[in-house]
Amino acid sequence: MEWIIPANSKIYNYEKAFSTYEQIDWKQSANYQVGDIIYIYATMPVKKILYKTNVVEVDLGPSEGYQNPGDWIDKNGFDSFKEVKRFVRLEIEDHVDNEALSLDALLKNGLNGAPQGPLKVSTVLSSYIEKHMSGQIFPDEVSEELEEGQKVKVAVNRYERNPIARKKCIEIHGDSCAVCSMNFGEIYGEVGEGFIHVHHVNPLHEIGKQHVIDYEKDLVPVCPNCHSMLHRKVNGNVLSVDELKKEISEKSIL
Repeated sequence: MEWIIPANSKIYNYEKAFSTYEQIDWKQSANYQVGDIIYIYATMPVKKILYKTNVVEVDLGPSEGYQNPGDWIDKNGFDSFKEVKRFVRLEIEDHVDNEALSLDALLKNGLNGAPQGPLKVSTVLSSYIEKHMSGQIFPDEVSEELEEGQKVKVAVNRYERNPIARKKCIEIHGDSCAVCSMNFGEIYGEVGEGFIHVHHVNPLHEIGKQHVIDYEKDLVPVCPNCHSMLHRKVNGNVLSVDELKKEISEKSIL
């Protein structure tokens, strides 16, 4: 099942929340099921679908739902959240800002009216939304191949996977590798334009659960090869971006 639910930016800072947390707890006001897709529609003045999320948990009780008061612009909104009895847990999958997903465009392609509460998405509207919901989110899992031929996957942290964090990192640092300077667009042309992984400079175990991301200092763009090397341990430690850059520089001199 697919749904659209409205979000009011005058009450709740959803962009900050989605870019900070791996998952967000939302008021459960419909019969959502695990695996459902929920599109987040930003109300006035934006009036667009901005996010695609997956339902990962349902029917969470008051003691299980979490919200940071600092994410609420309107204190009354946070106070009302504390009275909610059921929550649904959402995980962000994609984020775009596309005029094709504006209210006017959606009304012409199967939406019956501006979302005021949870709306089920028709087959026609689903096809239209999915066609225009593409933020070019690249899988940032990196892997190594062992001598025996087995592959080990290294799962990157939530800040590297998060589409909002990725976008802001690339806006600041560009899409060339911070280690080896490789740019996929320059080498592969159109098919490589914008392709890059994003790496968090601090190890995951050093990041607190409520860490607020600094897109300029915490994240750097890296190619998949350098990303693998940054996650690989040498004598129990991982290399920093500067240390790996130095390794490459010394090898190129020899």
